[in-house]
Amino acid sequence: MAQRKKAKGHVEPLHATAGKLLDVTERLCAEKGLEAVSIRDVAKAAGVSLSVIYHHYKSRNDLLKAAMNRRFQELLQMRAPLFAELEGAAK
Repeated sequence: MAQRKKAKGHVEPLHATAGKLLDVTERLCAEKGLEAVSIRDVAKAAGVSLSVIYHHYKSRNDLLKAAMNRRFQELLQMRAPLFAELEGAAK
């Protein structure tokens, strides 16, 4: 598994970094609005360099899309059992 060194010898898996970037992006979008969030804002809030972000995402738009897609997937997973329950009740 690829890893990234953190300060003081700690190591963080790359997928954890990507998740952290999505968490920070989502929080900043909620606080500031989608249009006001920059890559630099995300880097600063996540405590990473711009190159770390660009290692995971090609652009600001890719980062924003990934954050939104992750949230949409969570919502879809939450509603699937509800639809199944409704279908069962309709029969």
